[in-house]
Amino acid sequence: MRATLENGILVEGTPAEIAAVIRELGTRESGSRTNHRASTNGESSLAWADTTLDTFWKRLSIEQRKLIEYTLKKGPVTLKQLMDHLDKKEGIDIAGLLAAITRHAHSVAGEASLPVIDKVRSDTGKCYEITSELRTQLQGVLSRQNGTL
Repeated sequence: MRATLENGILVEGTPAEIAAVIRELGTRESGSRTNHRASTNGESSLAWADTTLDTFWKRLSIEQRKLIEYTLKKGPVTLKQLMDHLDKKEGIDIAGLLAAITRHAHSVAGEASLPVIDKVRSDTGKCYEITSELRTQLQGVLSRQNGTL
C-alpha cells in the first residue's frame, strides 16, 4: 500500500507501518504536535471501523471513559486538570489510566491501532489531547451512547 502524507512524503508499507511512520513524524523536536495524514486515492486510510471503536469503548473502565470524555470536551488539558476532574492525588494515577487506554486500543485494533491521547505543548505547558485521527470518531461514539457532545 502507498500513502502520501499532507507534506508530500510518499510512504509505502502495510497500514500498520504507515500508521507507525505517521506517529513517529507526529512530534517535532520542540514537542509540538504535527498532524500528518495519509491518503490513498484521496481518502483517509487511518480510521477504525465502527465495530472496533465500539468494542474499544465497551472495554474502558468508567474512569478511563471520563478521562476521554473530559479531554474531548475541554481540548488540550493539563495533568492538574485531569487530576482535579478525576479526583486523583498523584500523577501516576493518570499515567495508569492513560496506559490502560493505550493497552485497550492495541488489544482491539492490533497492528492497526492508533494513538488515542497525545502529549502536546500549549500556552499552559504540557497537555493531553485526543488525537485528530480519532477525535471525530470518539465524539460519534459519545453522541450515540449519551445523546450529547
